[in-house]
Amino acid sequence: MKRKVLVSVLIVFLLILFGVPASFLYILENGNPYTRYLADKHIPEYLENQGYTKEDLKDAHYVEVNYRVNKKIYSGFYDVIFNDEKGVIYSYGITRKGKDVVQLCEKMGVHTPTVTKAIHSEEGCVKSLENRTERITLKFSGFYKLFQ
Repeated sequence: MKRKVLVSVLIVFLLILFGVPASFLYILENGNPYTRYLADKHIPEYLENQGYTKEDLKDAHYVEVNYRVNKKIYSGFYDVIFNDEKGVIYSYGITRKGKDVVQLCEKMGVHTPTVTKAIHSEEGCVKSLENRTERITLKFSGFYKLFQ
């Protein structure tokens, strides 16, 4: 009986020892699977409800960003390029409360860093770089917290 308990505890310990770092590395490399699930579920449906068909889209895919974004939206976005405006990348995100789809105000050009005029811009867009969480950095030389 003691041997079975010892083997069970050892198996659980090894699963935790290797499972937690493996999960952490997976999320770092591929992003949060829950955020990706929400984006894959809601954003194509939202685009269809807006009247866009698959023929209207040149490309639409999930993107996990590696910088802090607005606290009201998840960090995984959907980048969309329309056939009638191939030089502009539109980003769509999911709000944390309500799981609503929103277009981000920042548009990127395929060959330029920013775009000022865009055909498919929406009125209620959300600025992705506003309302971000503060980053706390511990500076070891002075042992104080620096808020950025």
